[in-house]
Amino acid sequence: MKIMMINDFLVFRKDITKANPIFKIWGPLLNFSLIIGGLYFYNHLEGILITLTTLLSLIIVVNIHKKLPLARIMGVCHVVWLPLYPFLSPRPFLCNCPQILGAIL
Repeated sequence: MKIMMINDFLVFRKDITKANPIFKIWGPLLNFSLIIGGLYFYNHLEGILITLTTLLSLIIVVNIHKKLPLARIMGVCHVVWLPLYPFLSPRPFLCNCPQILGAIL
């Protein structure tokens, strides 16, 4: 199962970079930075959620690509980020940071 998922990801990666070469740079920069950043903050709930959401999003897009290669429906992988938005958006305002609170008030 794991080897098939890795193979599917490599096929997806090859196809998507053939379609647009900028994805060869943009994809890893975006996804790996989210995963590495999330793992760096593994002791915070936000870091764990960002890492898991990124991995889930990649699994979804690879599975869609298996059925419908390079289809617009692959954008559905971004939907998994929507439930995270209400959780992450107020986070900076919940800290004990007087600069942020002073700017708001």
